Amino acid sequence: SGSICIKIFDGGNNLISKNIVNAGEKFTLNPGVIHQFEGIQDSIVLEYFYTPHDSNDKVVVKDRYAQH
Repeated sequence: SGSICIKIFDGGNNLISKNIVNAGEKFTLNPGVIHQFEGIQDSIVLEYFYTPHDSNDKVVVKDRYAQH
């Protein structure tokens, strides 16, 4: 069970789409796409990179529960 919302942003941090992904489904993003995961239900997310990953290219924001 579980579901998340994957938000896609343009280069100016404007939200351009929201995509609901449910348990057992997959969602593919092209490299360089600015995105954010938001939990709708308790979920486990596996993020797989097939391109080199730059750990400095990650921004963690506080959620509404003040966690990060």
